[in-house]
Amino acid sequence: MRIEIFPDLQALSRKAASYIVEEARASRDRPFTLALSGGSTPREAYRSLADPSFSSLMPWKRTHIFWVDERMVSPTDCDSNYGMVRNLLVSHISVPPENVHPFAGDLPSPEEAAARYEVELKEFFQLGRGQFPEFNLVLLGMGEDGHTASLFPSSKALLETRRLAVPAHSEKPPHSRLTLTLPVLNMAKKIIFLVTGKEKAYTVKRVLKDPREASPLPAGLIQPSLGRVLWLLDEEAASQLRPVRGI
Repeated sequence: MRIEIFPDLQALSRKAASYIVEEARASRDRPFTLALSGGSTPREAYRSLADPSFSSLMPWKRTHIFWVDERMVSPTDCDSNYGMVRNLLVSHISVPPENVHPFAGDLPSPEEAAARYEVELKEFFQLGRGQFPEFNLVLLGMGEDGHTASLFPSSKALLETRRLAVPAHSEKPPHSRLTLTLPVLNMAKKIIFLVTGKEKAYTVKRVLKDPREASPLPAGLIQPSLGRVLWLLDEEAASQLRPVRGI
């Protein structure tokens, strides 16, 4: 695990975009699989990645974009994670349409939407029974309560060990969500957390400095056995940690 701290959201977001480009180019001629989150902090990273200074360096033709979680809303709804990424990133880049893999958040049933996404993941990654996909890179945020993706504290989704995607419930609207499961996230080759804001400083400290305090928190359960984890924090989110400044 590595921690980097930045003076503001803009610097953090540009560094995140830089790391995405770095990982994509390192995958050489192989497909590069990228799983994206919703939320206000990742939003700025997508704006940065859409900037020609970064987007021109990306191998978009072999990049496949997936989603970590979604709300059960229409893709044109302002709460849609897919819609947000489409507006800020996808509509500004030359990624082939067939390389964009959103949840079907507009289906009547979250169970059906989760099952459909699981089928898509199994087919794309050519998974056998009991196997999980290995994303090249997963971008995650973290809420003040320690949730990540749509994995909330005390959620039944945290107990899932077999499925790839499941319905989830949020106390905040939209209540009905979809999320990748912990086994999927923990199979990623690299995970980058993007966290900003003083209101998250105590939770950041719990997750990063006290394993006993972190264990009930979903973000503290992101512990890939083989992958790498990088935390990009602004100074406010890192205010209860020993200073370690990113470049």
